[in-house]
Amino acid sequence: MAQPKIETIRRNLVLKELECKETPEGKQMVFSIKFVKKDGELVFMRRYMEKAIRDYLKLGVAFVEFLFNADGSQIVGVNAINSKYCRLTVANKDGVVENCIVSGRWPDTPSEGEYTVYDLLDEYDPFADLERRRWAGQTTGKSFVMCIRDS
Repeated sequence: MAQPKIETIRRNLVLKELECKETPEGKQMVFSIKFVKKDGELVFMRRYMEKAIRDYLKLGVAFVEFLFNADGSQIVGVNAINSKYCRLTVANKDGVVENCIVSGRWPDTPSEGEYTVYDLLDEYDPFADLERRRWAGQTTGKSFVMCIRDS
């Protein structure tokens, strides 16, 4: 089997590779980036990942929210949060950034009730942090945010 041609595209041009289909009423049906693996397999990227990549490529940082079920036993949703609405809190005395504040009021300072505070997962191993919190019973009815950026 012939190997597919591998093309390298510039970071700022990847968004042009998006496939978006709409119904006649204008409702979005499919939104994905198509990749071809070295073995020829076609892979579609999920919507939350597309949005996270969009922010990462444009702003250099992306935020992904993990939503848990009512008893905190499993993840029931994954959403990308638009990075332009996110701000990180100042690191604590141990150098750990603990929260992500989301508001549509930036760059103005949002008033009480105009923002949401999410616990931020450990940047170096977010999934181990998530498991630790789940074992400690700290995921019940909560959402957590993972920050994606260059180290």
